[in-house]
Amino acid sequence: MPFKIYTYEDPYKLDKSDFWNEISTLPHFCGARTLVNGLKMYWEIVLKA
Repeated sequence: MPFKIYTYEDPYKLDKSDFWNEISTLPHFCGARTLVNGLKMYWEIVLKA
């Protein structure tokens, strides 16, 4: 099974990253609490809209 590893500078701005369209519809394995917080914040904003 192929996989990719992405790196990011700020988990709270993942939707601004150049790979966001590629990963936004996929399940995520979060290796850091800050990534969890960033994704949670993003989806809370999106779901309220």
